Amino acid sequence: MILAFTLLFGMLPTALAAPTADGAAEALYTLGLMSGTAQNADGTPEFSLSRTMTRAEAITMLVRMLGEETAAQQTAADIPFADVDSWAVPYVGYAYAQGWTNGVSQTAFGSQNAVTAAQFMTFLLRALGYSDANGDFTVATALDKADAVSLANGQYDTVTNFTRGDAAQACYQALFCIIKGTNTTLLAILVDDGVVTDAQVQAADLTDALTAGNAAAQLPATSTTTILPSTTTGITSGTVLDAEQVSAQCSDAVFYVEVYDETGAAFASGSGFFISANGLAVTNYHVIDGASAAKITMTDGSVYDVRGAYDYDVDRDLALLQVNCTGVPYLSAGDTSTIVGGAAVYAIGSPLGLSNTITQGIISNVNRVLYDHSYIQTSAAISHGSSGGPLINKYGQVIGIITATLEEGQNFNLATPYTYISTLQTANGIQTLAAIAGTQNSTSTGNATGYGAARAVPDFGALVGVEPSMEDTESESSTGFVAGYTYDTADLTAQDIKAYHSLLDTSGFSYEGIETYDYTDYYVFSGSDYMVATTFLEDDTTEYYVVLIYEN
Repeated sequence: MILAFTLLFGMLPTALAAPTADGAAEALYTLGLMSGTAQNADGTPEFSLSRTMTRAEAITMLVRMLGEETAAQQTAADIPFADVDSWAVPYVGYAYAQGWTNGVSQTAFGSQNAVTAAQFMTFLLRALGYSDANGDFTVATALDKADAVSLANGQYDTVTNFTRGDAAQACYQALFCIIKGTNTTLLAILVDDGVVTDAQVQAADLTDALTAGNAAAQLPATSTTTILPSTTTGITSGTVLDAEQVSAQCSDAVFYVEVYDETGAAFASGSGFFISANGLAVTNYHVIDGASAAKITMTDGSVYDVRGAYDYDVDRDLALLQVNCTGVPYLSAGDTSTIVGGAAVYAIGSPLGLSNTITQGIISNVNRVLYDHSYIQTSAAISHGSSGGPLINKYGQVIGIITATLEEGQNFNLATPYTYISTLQTANGIQTLAAIAGTQNSTSTGNATGYGAARAVPDFGALVGVEPSMEDTESESSTGFVAGYTYDTADLTAQDIKAYHSLLDTSGFSYEGIETYDYTDYYVFSGSDYMVATTFLEDDTTEYYVVLIYEN
């Protein structure tokens, strides 16, 4: 008999924040990429961040942020616009020549018009190498494109008065973005070009943005993902950390996630972790499966909405999320050479909804193959709610995503190798969780279909799209037996079993544990009217997955 999985998302128990506009402006000022509007009495700059900006002021800020102010002032401007003040001519002229901006007409730039969020995102997208002329986006879809390339997180969608503070935050975020057609971030290019020094980067606490392009460079050549960072703030690769240091340096990058149905009711929880400062995050697919919305809670108590998922893999049980935040701590990818038997590892997550829980163990098996999938087996203690949390090596780097446990053993816990994240893409933009749930439901009637003999029990065959090879619907009142269905495992995957257990959980069936009968272990789920027992059986040639239904 093959051991069965228990998913580690938790049913809800019964009983560094994003930089402010001031923080973004201070960081840009430290880098020499933003000027103040005046000087305070104590000598610090005043940024007037609550004031709206004109289009001329917006272009000036853009040129400065890109490190091109000197070039702009030394270049003879040739513009067709008659409404640009003399102080702004070098900036508008330079940006116009670079293709970053156009006028509102052939002869007017609209210098005194208030800049909109969509216009400013258009300027930034063009500066990052995206072209509305070549079809990468349109001005009308600039905000969506900004979200898709992690320049924004939806925070400007309803902004009617775009301020200098909004612009400062957008410019700050642009430093983390990869220039189109390269594997290099904007900040790394500014350093390479000598516009910004290493000392300035360290003073602004932005060293993480320098190496953000390395992760993309390590991805397979066929991947179009734009997963950004490769280092974790505060952790030096190669430095061995003890448990206390791992907890101190990594816990803030891990969060508790709570998911909600279409009525807004919370129905499950799990874990996740950030892999970039701009809110890009990873969890298990089964954590968000069926959810219409989700929120995450960080260790400092900050709560943010999950905007949606860029991509997901049902079979490997992975999801790449976009959380509505920036400037957050994040984890780096560990070298696969550190995944060796006996190596010390740590799991951080929210078992049973208890956030910021760390456990220590070892790698028990580097390549445990179950249901045709490879996992890292670990003895680090985990439980329901740990799903989606990171498995971390002794260098404070993530090497796996906590996924499942084998409940009939002790500390037989499984993590999906982090290398599989490279198969997920951001190129297609963000899908809402509700849209994903609708897509998954439309391809399977399992969420709405029950067995004919017991409609309240979800139909496994309908869920995964297979017919039972055998069925017994002759009920027995003496035993409470209602029906039994047998499926050939050759037609199934590990995720099919996990998806069904998840569906039972979300359909009102609570997991009761393992019961053994006639030397066979049955995984028992109890509902208000019915009990479901699942197991694996085999004859001389074939293995079967069996679903048995009893009256409760």
